[in-house]
Amino acid sequence: MPAQRCRRSVSGPPAIPEGRVRRWNPAPNASRHERLVAVKVLRDALASAVGAERFLAEIRTTAGLQHPHILPLHDSGSADGILYYVMPYIEGESLRDRLEREGQLPIEDAVARAVRSVPMFTGAPPPGPWRPFEPGGVDWIPPGSPHAPIVADGPLPLHFSLAEPSVMGMPQTSGPWTAERVRALPDDGQRYELVSGELVVTPAPRGVHQVAVFRLGVLLDQYLKTTGAAHVLISPADVNLGEDEILQPDVFVYRTATGRELREWSEITELLLVIEVLSPSTAYIDRQLKRRRYQRARVPEYWVVDLDARLVERWRPDDERPELLGETLEWRPVAAAEPLILDLPALFGRILGEP
Repeated sequence: MPAQRCRRSVSGPPAIPEGRVRRWNPAPNASRHERLVAVKVLRDALASAVGAERFLAEIRTTAGLQHPHILPLHDSGSADGILYYVMPYIEGESLRDRLEREGQLPIEDAVARAVRSVPMFTGAPPPGPWRPFEPGGVDWIPPGSPHAPIVADGPLPLHFSLAEPSVMGMPQTSGPWTAERVRALPDDGQRYELVSGELVVTPAPRGVHQVAVFRLGVLLDQYLKTTGAAHVLISPADVNLGEDEILQPDVFVYRTATGRELREWSEITELLLVIEVLSPSTAYIDRQLKRRRYQRARVPEYWVVDLDARLVERWRPDDERPELLGETLEWRPVAAAEPLILDLPALFGRILGEP
């Protein structure tokens, strides 16, 4: 199937969810068998890393999975250098869509649907390393239905270096990821970080996430100007704390050897504070992988801002558990200076647009 035929077989602009593929919703007569199908095309950056031969070989293995709630593969191939596969077209939202809309599932709903999903995981998978299902690949049956979720993007054996369900990792191919390799990846609008040897790729955040980042940056900037203790920036960034890495904290307070604001990322000599604002797609990375990296680097404080819970989780280098703050947060980067005191209920109210 040449690329031109792929393009003619679909109607409307492509819907591009977070994840490995671009998805086209086809017209009713898109298939030679007069049935609706979804044509999924591997993202450019991932396609260049995986390679056509490996993709096609591993997609054939995935085609051998059989379960009533795992969508089968109709076809796969390469057309004009574009890697694609074809699956049945399923109406309905994905788990990722619902998480983006609601923030989190009600406990009883999550438990019930998890129980209904268990039969999909009880069989032995084909050999090889596997990554778990991604939220964008799980299409949820409407609430109240007795049926289990449908997996639209199965657990492909692509040797993901970071296989966490909420953040897309990239596959290990010819050797470990390096900062140089990451910087050479195409600019596709996503954030690429290299943390403790793991390549983490996250989509553009929600608007409220950026509102929180902006307001925190402004508050810190106003405070730091009165103390002269350090400077604050927000991502995108290219921070290195002594390893082969690319760190992009949402908000961070830094120092340089001269005390002046930086001109190059290499001028950063110390981080005094790192802040990450949680998104549904970054919670695990922010609370685990990044938190451990900043603790290992002895960053004095690491804050995880949870907009849904209206809490700040404060970590220090030797903490095994965070300090949970919901009322007042006090930060003193310099012993001789007055502390920054944040009224958290008021701050969350402003971020969330409450009167």
